[in-house]
Amino acid sequence: MYDILKKRLAINILKALYDQEFVQKAAHTISLANLCARLGVQAKNLEKSLVLLVGANMITKEDSGDANGTILSLRNKGKRFVEQFDILRDIFFDKKEEQKFFKINYELTALEKRLLMLCYKMQSESATPIPLRSLALEAYPHQEPSKMTGTVSRYITKLASLNLVKKERQSDGFFIGVTESGEKVVKNQLMEKPL
Repeated sequence: MYDILKKRLAINILKALYDQEFVQKAAHTISLANLCARLGVQAKNLEKSLVLLVGANMITKEDSGDANGTILSLRNKGKRFVEQFDILRDIFFDKKEEQKFFKINYELTALEKRLLMLCYKMQSESATPIPLRSLALEAYPHQEPSKMTGTVSRYITKLASLNLVKKERQSDGFFIGVTESGEKVVKNQLMEKPL
């Protein structure tokens, strides 16, 4: 690996092949003549680096005798090398990594928001999952918990399908716990807005 890292031209060849295939989404092969034009060097100057990269199984080279007919392509090992090298380069230059995640847009009803907040508060106080019956009692303090448990359970099932809470059956009933996603929703959206 050291031999490849100390040859800047070898790194440039890998990067050019990677960009050709994955950034520009062009062909997965490139002729030696096109590579020379892209890097601004003559084919004879690339020979040592190409031998090194082929020997390390990072690229393939199909020789035809001249620069126009010689075809190069990046192998999976070369692709992974470039991706890791780019990460190291970003670390070295203190470039912040972009967080990759999907933003899911959904609208909770007022009762669902209230139940999620109650779960969060009760779990924060007890540091354990909340019994469904206790949640029903807290949500409807002036009604019989046994009558409201079914209603609360339906709303909790919807919150569980959104991965905001987890609902687990144990020997003495259902227990509810707020997930990491649920905590983020509570902290970032519900605590800012009054219910």
